[in-house]
Amino acid sequence: MVDTAGSSREVMNGVASLRPDVILMRTDGEAPTADFRATALALSEAKMADRVVMMVGQLAGFLGLAVKAGAAGLLPVSAPDNVVVPILRDVRERFTKTTPVGMPRTTGELDDPRRGGGEM
Repeated sequence: MVDTAGSSREVMNGVASLRPDVILMRTDGEAPTADFRATALALSEAKMADRVVMMVGQLAGFLGLAVKAGAAGLLPVSAPDNVVVPILRDVRERFTKTTPVGMPRTTGELDDPRRGGGEM
């Protein structure tokens, strides 16, 4: 299941109701906004930070927050699918033992549309 949120309040409401396996926080910014910071820290306080992967515009600007909040990962927004997907899958597999239908099981399957790959 995928959901989007535009504010810290929306994120926390969604997390409370959906209990996601992975939370992807994405921004093109070079430094965290007050709302991004508040969301990361609120997820940490809610014991959900180990499910958070941050994709950001400038890694250096977010490293301190990612460490402080206990995020599971920090990636540049420019990271290719063959890097992002295995990381998201690894985070997800910490909380469940099955791979969702349609998600490739290996990075090699990303490039093979006959095996569920292709563009994501």
